[in-house]
Amino acid sequence: MPTIARACVLAVFVVLPFACAGSESSTTPGIVTVTDTMGVTYSVSCSTSFCTLTPQDPSITPLSCELGNGAVDAFILIWDRIMKVHAMRLPSDGNLQFNAADPGHPLVCTGDADCQLTSYPFACLDGLCQRADVMLTTNDVIALCQSDIPWPASCPYVSSPLFASRMLEVAATCGSSVTCANVPADCRQPTAVVPTLPADGGAQPAIDAGP
Repeated sequence: MPTIARACVLAVFVVLPFACAGSESSTTPGIVTVTDTMGVTYSVSCSTSFCTLTPQDPSITPLSCELGNGAVDAFILIWDRIMKVHAMRLPSDGNLQFNAADPGHPLVCTGDADCQLTSYPFACLDGLCQRADVMLTTNDVIALCQSDIPWPASCPYVSSPLFASRMLEVAATCGSSVTCANVPADCRQPTAVVPTLPADGGAQPAIDAGP
């Protein structure tokens, strides 16, 4: 594996271990489509646990580049401060295992109505669906740094030169912290106003590092 890819893999597991999207993330979509930073538009379908997104362009398919038996790749809605879509492994039991290094893009918007997918107060800030009362997380920074990288057509995604170099920047900027106030300069920037104190638990279900 190239040196940059090895460093990137290290950054993935040191900066952000696996997280679990729990069953209390019930969402009720107020709109039927969303669009990501690459201009891909998706139809939204939500269960009581999570939302799946289906690209309107059939040539775009989810590819998580993760291995797992009894699972399929799917586009899943994830959120912390920033609402985003990730290509993830979806096990048959529906127990999502979220890795922030999975391919992902923030969702774009032109108004607050584009962001009404959850019961949390997301708004359209600087063209992205965001919660102004929630601190920026390392999850968010990683997604922002993927905002201009096309969905992978082959694996391993983690060793693609642009993604690997961005992950090195995230590691240098955020270290091992779960929250991260700064975004590398060559990545998509969120709104300039970032809270300095933790919010009250309104982000995506709590991170579970697992065994």
